[in-house]
Amino acid sequence: MRDIGALEETEQKARELETRLADILDSMSDGIFFVDPEGTLRFWNHAAALVTRRSRDDVIGRDPVEVFEDWARIVREIPVAEGSGSEPARSVTLPVEVDGRELWLSFVAVRTESGGVVYTFRDLTVERELEEAKSDFIATISHELRTPMTAVLGAAKTLLRDDIALSPERRQQLLEMIGAQGTRLTQITEEVLLANRLDRGDVRIDREPVDLVQLVAEAVETMRQQLPDSVSLVVSTDSNGAAALGDANRIEQVLVNLIDNAFKYSPDGGSVEVRTAPCESGVRVEVSDQGMGINPGEHEAVFEKFYRADPQHRAVPSGTGLGLYICRELVRRMGGTIGVDSQVGQGSTFYFELPKA
Repeated sequence: MRDIGALEETEQKARELETRLADILDSMSDGIFFVDPEGTLRFWNHAAALVTRRSRDDVIGRDPVEVFEDWARIVREIPVAEGSGSEPARSVTLPVEVDGRELWLSFVAVRTESGGVVYTFRDLTVERELEEAKSDFIATISHELRTPMTAVLGAAKTLLRDDIALSPERRQQLLEMIGAQGTRLTQITEEVLLANRLDRGDVRIDREPVDLVQLVAEAVETMRQQLPDSVSLVVSTDSNGAAALGDANRIEQVLVNLIDNAFKYSPDGGSVEVRTAPCESGVRVEVSDQGMGINPGEHEAVFEKFYRADPQHRAVPSGTGLGLYICRELVRRMGGTIGVDSQVGQGSTFYFELPKA
């Protein structure tokens, strides 16, 4: 009887220890799962469930391939350390597809004495996206800076040469080129700095009554100086109910950006029309063009950082990919909304709505 009692007590302690260990593993921030020698999932902690959005009940007793769609490749690429070996476990970061989502997970694997393998993983998806964003930023800004800098340096070196005679007209052209490209460099710098300040929440936005008709007129007058020969600029404003709440300087900044985009993405010319009209939420401003148009699947993406509808710079040679992002953030901070209606080859209408004053 004593032996039976001692055995039951030992089993009870073993179950309690197993429960405590499971609780400890469940509280860890890294995902942990165990695959037994037969290739079946036997443990799945809370962090693993959060990252993959697959609950413990959904995976226990199943083959890992039912969770990780490319499990055979994953197993091949993860080095498995022996639990009793002297070599430390080595991590490897891999792209993993789970229910149609791509995750970047850093795996470590250790084989147990029973022959099963304990896997731990850390979700590095956000870090990976940040690295890609940094790479995109460097590539985009490098591309944007190279052209004006090359033009400025080329013109300056030509002006400094004493072995050629430049006519007054040619000298004036080179000086104008330096001025224009210097302005472009300033604009690029200002866009980058403003986007950074918006991310940090350091941009002050006023909300006071403004006359949109007047702001549209001022923005259009500013942009007429940059109007390509092949594009006409038309204004259609409704003065009835055109008073909105917002920041006059920021609204004009948004308008100038949208009109400039309409010029850029109308390589074959056409008409660009700026309109104001009352709407249900307040006052609506539209900038329409007859240009390249945008695929409906990209209507949300065009307002993201560094996104370009013309990524290869074939039709449109310049642009940081920050302009529409800045527009979106400024309009949002004024309590408004922004969007686009467009079809490829049928032009685009960018619009924003602000609360009525």
